[in-house]
Amino acid sequence: MTRIIIAITLSLGLLPSASFAQELGSKSIEAVLACQSHTDPQARLACQDTAIAALGQAYQGGQIAIVERAQVAEAQRDGFGLNLSGLSRLTNSIFAQRSALDATSPPPSPSAQGPEVDADGVSVDRDNDGEIRGLTGLQVDHVREGARGKLEIHLTNGQIWQQKDNTYVRVIGEYETAEIERRSLGAYYMRLNNQSRFFRVEREH
Repeated sequence: MTRIIIAITLSLGLLPSASFAQELGSKSIEAVLACQSHTDPQARLACQDTAIAALGQAYQGGQIAIVERAQVAEAQRDGFGLNLSGLSRLTNSIFAQRSALDATSPPPSPSAQGPEVDADGVSVDRDNDGEIRGLTGLQVDHVREGARGKLEIHLTNGQIWQQKDNTYVRVIGEYETAEIERRSLGAYYMRLNNQSRFFRVEREH
């Protein structure tokens, strides 16, 4: 079953804080679910009518948007390596918390569930906050060796990563896959074709 979440509409120049977005979505859902506490059928129905009407008004007014969890996951993966802190805080909350609509028991942490595997075979590893900490199985389009032997890695998804340290990586033939890890202080490290040696990279595009 596809999970659905409610999030604030992301309009350019009008992006509220991630905490406000999360609060608005949570309150909208909680208002509907709170109606279940009414034992009187008429009171419960009246509560649901009011809460659903408010939810519909917010949706029609563009204050909230209904999106699939898979769409958010794709956007988060596409932004891996870029400085999208505002969007990151909002999307991370989706993976760190259970859905109020379909959760009946506390879930294991994302790390306990193990890496996700997307349709293209890329493995996505998340920390306990739902933030991506590693991607494995990214397809490499080509690798260029630039000044001082530093590499420029072009992935088939359009991303370009530039080597930033002096780690020697021997270029032999063609590289097929890349693994990228996010480590402390926001540093990213990559290795090619599951080689033992990681080297520091920054995303250029």
